[in-house]
Amino acid sequence: MSRLGGLSPAERVELALACQPLDRPPWTCYYPFGLQHMSGEAQASVHLAFAERYGVDLVRICCDYPYPLAKGQRLERSKDFAALEPLEGKQASFDHSLSCIKKVHAGLKGTRYLLDTVASPFTTLARLAGHELCLQAMREHPGFFKSALEAVTRTLERYAGRALEAGAQGLFLLISAASHQHMSPEEYSEHIAPYDERVLQAASEAPCNAIYAVGSRLFLEPLKALPCRLLGWSQVHAGPGLVRGRANFSGAILGGLDELHPEHYPDILARSAEEWTAPGLILAPGGPLPAETDPRRLDDLRQAVLALTQEKRDKPAPKPRRAREPRPEPTSYPTPRTTGRSRLTASPPLGAGDASSALTED
Repeated sequence: MSRLGGLSPAERVELALACQPLDRPPWTCYYPFGLQHMSGEAQASVHLAFAERYGVDLVRICCDYPYPLAKGQRLERSKDFAALEPLEGKQASFDHSLSCIKKVHAGLKGTRYLLDTVASPFTTLARLAGHELCLQAMREHPGFFKSALEAVTRTLERYAGRALEAGAQGLFLLISAASHQHMSPEEYSEHIAPYDERVLQAASEAPCNAIYAVGSRLFLEPLKALPCRLLGWSQVHAGPGLVRGRANFSGAILGGLDELHPEHYPDILARSAEEWTAPGLILAPGGPLPAETDPRRLDDLRQAVLALTQEKRDKPAPKPRRAREPRPEPTSYPTPRTTGRSRLTASPPLGAGDASSALTED
């Protein structure tokens, strides 16, 4: 077995993150389990079973516990944002998430990469109050909104350190603000990006921090300046495509597959292996799979990915070209024969005589 063929899932992901050549890409996917009502340990059992059943190379924990608010607290008006305070990160929702990370980390035994999904500060507030109210507060009452962003950012900074201690090898940061549907790239860079950067910097010791852009009509350039090694988005439904989206980004890309149509995954075999084994790609659907996805579709995807290795191995190597021997220089040159009825002969320049005399008969 070749060294590449003997790679562990974690080693394969690390090579992809370093944009090194691979015989096949690592792959992963996210299925919305909908288990927010269960404990962290119960969620961990589901994540481990899913990883083992489908053989993903990268495990993304997504507990989806709600951000804790004080009893009776709601975000319904712009001034409500000013009431948010930084949290110590020891509330039940955080504890359940950390419990899940610890159990999954112990179960994986270092064989796979483990990332913990965290909503960015703006995305967290949008989940609590809705995008419309957040954007209104950002533009009309920036003091209130910045206060809320600061409170959530400080909370997530504390949580990020605890997540790494629990066994996560990085954050999977969900960013919903990088969309023309909500704001311009300039607004994002000025008002939102500094808070996203702080959360990622809080986990800077991790081997891999990832960014996933949520939504449609995305802009990616400001995200590429943030400290991350992996960037993902829906290349099929939110634009841009893989080639244009990875331009000017030195890290790896997550995606390549249509998350809404898993029935098309076997078609991956119809494409050349070289397209999917390009350095710096972790193959995945561009977003969460539909809840009604047939498990057999994931089996098909796994087999298709593994078949890329076999396809590349079975492809015959091109035969080396035989060096062409130089022709020997001739010692003499034959005198050309003239067999036609006409030939060009030296004649006076046109105008010195009849122009038709330039062509003479034998």
